[in-house]
Amino acid sequence: MGNQQTERYYYIDWLRVIAMGAIFLFHCAMPFNAVQDWDVKDTQSNTGLMVIVAFVHQWSIPLFFFLAGASVWLALQHRTNREFLGERIKRLIIPLVFGVLLFSPFQAYLENIRKLQFHGSYFQYFFHFFQPPDQVFSNPEKWFNLRLLYYYGRHLWFLGFLFLFSWISLPLFRRLQSIRDTVGFHRLINRSQKKAGIWGFILPIVLIQVTLRAGFPEYLNWADFGYWFVFFIYGYLIFLGEWLLQRMEQAWRLALISGLICFSGIMVLYAMGLAGEWEIHPQYSPAYLSYQVLRSINTWCWVVFFLGVVKKHWNRKNELLEYSSPAVMPFYILHRFFIVVIGFFIIQWRTGTLVKFTAILMMALAVTLFSYEFIIRRTDWLRFLFGIKPSKR
Repeated sequence: MGNQQTERYYYIDWLRVIAMGAIFLFHCAMPFNAVQDWDVKDTQSNTGLMVIVAFVHQWSIPLFFFLAGASVWLALQHRTNREFLGERIKRLIIPLVFGVLLFSPFQAYLENIRKLQFHGSYFQYFFHFFQPPDQVFSNPEKWFNLRLLYYYGRHLWFLGFLFLFSWISLPLFRRLQSIRDTVGFHRLINRSQKKAGIWGFILPIVLIQVTLRAGFPEYLNWADFGYWFVFFIYGYLIFLGEWLLQRMEQAWRLALISGLICFSGIMVLYAMGLAGEWEIHPQYSPAYLSYQVLRSINTWCWVVFFLGVVKKHWNRKNELLEYSSPAVMPFYILHRFFIVVIGFFIIQWRTGTLVKFTAILMMALAVTLFSYEFIIRRTDWLRFLFGIKPSKR
């Protein structure tokens, strides 16, 4: 067990850093994506950046939830349920509330200024921001709406989802822990290995996509909730059976080839105008359902690829990992705020999209890293608000 935990720290933490880098690149490219609206939006789009957005969007959030589920496995080895949920509140809910109060209103303010939907000072808008949207006021049932997490939290919705997943899945995870060493569990594992292996994990993903996606197409709706919840559970399951990790490590080449084929097919469907139309007007048609099957296979292939290749070739510790691993949470909280603020001004430049993209990327990266290194990392009460442990003095 000790070896497995040590091994986990290295490649799981590397994967967090890689996923965070991909999300950062994704958000820097979003102002130049013609398919989807965003807080700041350039009048010009860039095809290359749109491909980056589409590629990262397919696997980054599922991978993040997969890694979060893996982290829960380690946390539950030496925490009671009460300690675990208390730690979740401290590491997730407190940064979420802090971020909603400090960062979300200004991002929403810039978006509304850009769209000419608000005319006034930020001080005036701050109180306007915390009034529920009109559709929520008019329909009390919409208070239980997952998209409110995005409305108030922007990208910090992830912390709210992760807390809900942790709370909901705790009884299941404890039950799985209790039966892990039983004969029946090992028979089930052996049967699963022989019949489906790691590729059988695609089936629940496909089932959710084909049953829920057309009915709940809006981002951060119940289809996304169920979709990401499955990846969260998968992240926990890979440590229940060591064979899963071994198979994913062995299958990274096949996953890479399959992922490239699937993603190429998705890009062809977008180029033909079909995928874009399906995203806007989903329906339970054979073509749309086939598209969702393709997306599901694509996502699982990239999760298997990244886990397998990093575990096999990058399962080691160095100074970069020691520094960047605790920085992932504050970097996640800060990066989008700086991208939006910097991008709001840079998209007004009279120059090409690649120049603007590079400027946004470099400036946002510099300001985010500076904020972490010289402000957050050195101040214990800020470390607490950003969800990282106090410094060791």
